[in-house]
Amino acid sequence: MSKELAIVAQKGDLENFEGSKALILGDVVYATMADKGKPHQDFVDQEPRAVSQNLLKAYRKDARKLRVAVDPILVGRRGQRFAFAIDAYLAWGRRTKSKDPVVLFGGGQTSQGINIDVMVFIDGELQSYSERVLPHMESYTFKTAVQSLIDEYRNLYEHASFHQAEPLQPWGVPEIQWVGRDALRGLRYRRLGMLTTGKGGFALPAAAALAGVILYVGVISIGWQRLQTATADYDIAVDNAEIRKLGGINTEYLDLMNARRMYMEAPRKQAILADKAQDIAAGVAQVANVRIVEMHLPAPNPLGGAQIGLNAANPAAGQAPGAQTNPQGISGRAPDVLLVISTPKSEASGLDQAEKVMAELAGTTKLSMRLAMGGTREDKGNRVFNIEGFIHE
Repeated sequence: MSKELAIVAQKGDLENFEGSKALILGDVVYATMADKGKPHQDFVDQEPRAVSQNLLKAYRKDARKLRVAVDPILVGRRGQRFAFAIDAYLAWGRRTKSKDPVVLFGGGQTSQGINIDVMVFIDGELQSYSERVLPHMESYTFKTAVQSLIDEYRNLYEHASFHQAEPLQPWGVPEIQWVGRDALRGLRYRRLGMLTTGKGGFALPAAAALAGVILYVGVISIGWQRLQTATADYDIAVDNAEIRKLGGINTEYLDLMNARRMYMEAPRKQAILADKAQDIAAGVAQVANVRIVEMHLPAPNPLGGAQIGLNAANPAAGQAPGAQTNPQGISGRAPDVLLVISTPKSEASGLDQAEKVMAELAGTTKLSMRLAMGGTREDKGNRVFNIEGFIHE
């Protein structure tokens, strides 16, 4: 029988933890593949993780990395060492050399629900990372939330296979293969401290660094030679007597055609909003007892922006909860989406319940939100809210 692991998924788990080693995940660990800004303003940065075992990819200047930070409560604890579940998941994904996408669900229980890490690998390289919160398995919305998550990633990665790892409990979903403890092999426990490297990088062995420099110089040399050859070929073609006799090459026409090509290849707002609708629906599904009655993208605004001052802001977008609205909305513009949602009536007032629901939805959908004028009504024991949302992307 496998040895029981000590798990720290939230601050409260440390109160009864007297051991020397624990696996950390959930609320006490934050990770992102974004390449700008701090991973989490209140957390302590750790060494970024390479997303590929390929040295040439891992040590490139523009290489993507999984940036990790931890709750300050874990830093510098005497006699206690911690292993990152996300490191074990990353190692498991690197061992999985599949040309088709492999989606791994890992994570653990918290008081708020099931905090999961969703990692997508292709050919042993991490392609995307996302942190999600599902309702507890006892919730009647759990199966719906899991299926919504699977559908979301199947739409993104058509031929993906799905896998689930400890310390999660098996969900019993046919589409998901249980890998269990295998995804936690080789855990490395260490005392956590502050990030000491100024730029947050890796210490590269001298031999590997020298080989990288030689290869880098060789690649630049080859690229420069190709550029020089192409430039010479172009000059010869432009100087051709027959071409000059016909009027030469009109670069203005080429610029115009290039501008048209760029316009046609640029993403359209309609397509962006259609993709966003799926993300929003998946986010709403994570909030217990809330269902979508209607969704409008873009949002109609027949009142010309007149709203009441009740906001649920998105902290990631720099919005403060309860900020006063302005005629153009939270983000200085008209709303992007109108959500009509229904939820069982609570003992709180309509506005208080709306504020609570919007705060949860803002966290799962990554939207800033506000309640529209006259945006609450009651219907057969339920409350229906008209909520306007703002996309920050």
